[in-house]
Amino acid sequence: MLLRTTAKLGFLLGFTAVGYGGWLAALFFLFLGWRGVGLALGVVAGLLAYYWMVAPRAFLKAAEARPVPEGPLRSMVRDLARKSGLPMPALYLSPWKEPNAFAVGTGRRAAVVVTRGLLESLDQREGEAVLAHELGHLYYRDLEWKQLEMALIRAGDWGARGFRALALGLSRLAEVMSCWSSLFLLPTFMFRLGAYLVHLLYRVTVGMVDWAVMAASREREFRADAWAKELGCAPGLAAALLRMDQEAMLPRRPPWVMRLYASHPATRERVRMLLSEN
Repeated sequence: MLLRTTAKLGFLLGFTAVGYGGWLAALFFLFLGWRGVGLALGVVAGLLAYYWMVAPRAFLKAAEARPVPEGPLRSMVRDLARKSGLPMPALYLSPWKEPNAFAVGTGRRAAVVVTRGLLESLDQREGEAVLAHELGHLYYRDLEWKQLEMALIRAGDWGARGFRALALGLSRLAEVMSCWSSLFLLPTFMFRLGAYLVHLLYRVTVGMVDWAVMAASREREFRADAWAKELGCAPGLAAALLRMDQEAMLPRRPPWVMRLYASHPATRERVRMLLSEN
């Protein structure tokens, strides 16, 4: 299962890289040739550095997260980290009422954020299972792949906007020139049409690549669930998922079209995997 999941995630990441990164690479290639492709890779690397260094701290600030002092919660996370073969991540508490937990950062910057709503809604066994799930994300370095996806998405958005701005700019220039000669009427129409076609093609690309990104997210959630199961927390995690689903803390099972773009698998599917003997 792990090998199949890893292969699937590799394919989805490659699809995302081509679908989004290709826009920025094509724009730079238009002006700078192959050196532009190298520059596009540099832009993606810069965005990746931003998401690696700045984004986690920004998230902690937005969540109003504060370090958790020494106590039962830290001892629980320390024990789970030891079983996972991971260094003890930083542990934060957010005052948010929504019951949730997040893993942010990578390597020495890794941290787990627990909301107050989670501590108030789940018992100790269920809370431990949710934390084991989050440590699964750290164990498989899921956040590093997520940061790469975010960098590619941002780069692709910039590239598509650049193409559309170029086409609209040329359309405007031809429109001004048409005041002196009707020969520029056709170029005006063609450039404007090109701008709309670029926008349409980008929207189609977004629809396809967003599916790949969400599919990868669902695979990562399954894999983190499997890690919690490996640590002996399957019953607790299944109970936590069912409790949050019953209390409407998790989104209800959406129509099949919406499921294609869901970031998490359906609760029923996750519980079935957790309670199976495989």
